[in-house]
Amino acid sequence: SVKMNVDLHTSQQGYHVRKLLFSFKEPTAEDGLKLFSFLKRRYRVLVEDWLQEHVNSWYHGVDCDEKCLGIKLSLSGLGSIFVGEMSVLGIWSQEEQFTLDLEMKNLLKK
Repeated sequence: SVKMNVDLHTSQQGYHVRKLLFSFKEPTAEDGLKLFSFLKRRYRVLVEDWLQEHVNSWYHGVDCDEKCLGIKLSLSGLGSIFVGEMSVLGIWSQEEQFTLDLEMKNLLKK
């Protein structure tokens, strides 16, 4: 499913998208969407370390409120996006699935 919030005051420009959420019923294929395919290369180690810190804390039952600050994404059709803050909302382990929900805030188009 896709959830979207559009600015109705921008009809002349084609309706600016303010929020966009994709939810996949099944996991994406091996060649499908990957977080690192959106990250600029120089931020991948930083994000990997940040994610690992959260997973380690979760595994040991310790709270972790560490945020990942100031990274850049590269999205096809949108160009570079500056992410002011990225935070983990939760980590979930059920049967064969081990997932993490995250939120990116303070987005700026560069």
